Amino acid sequence: MPSSEPDVVVAREAIVIAVGARPAEYAKIEVLNQRTGLREKILDTDNPPLDPGDEGTSYVFKPAQRVMADHPAVEACPGGFRALTEADRVVYPEAAATPPVGSV
Repeated sequence: MPSSEPDVVVAREAIVIAVGARPAEYAKIEVLNQRTGLREKILDTDNPPLDPGDEGTSYVFKPAQRVMADHPAVEACPGGFRALTEADRVVYPEAAATPPVGSV
């Protein structure tokens, strides 16, 4: 039986999703590998990074928490969510009582 709310998904488990995160970017320096005798490029982590990166925005979800399908966390990690079914309302009545994240 299809759900009456097709634009709502359910979190599969308790999950934290960081949206828009990126690692710091360091300069590369050339060094001599003493074992092989070859020159190699490595990251220069002793000096400040060229780009400090970003931690992004973290979103936290409870198991079976309802979320709008167009939420940024759903788009970043679609495997962490599944379609809302009628069974969700019976098995997790508290999830049906709370409004979806991202709804107005």
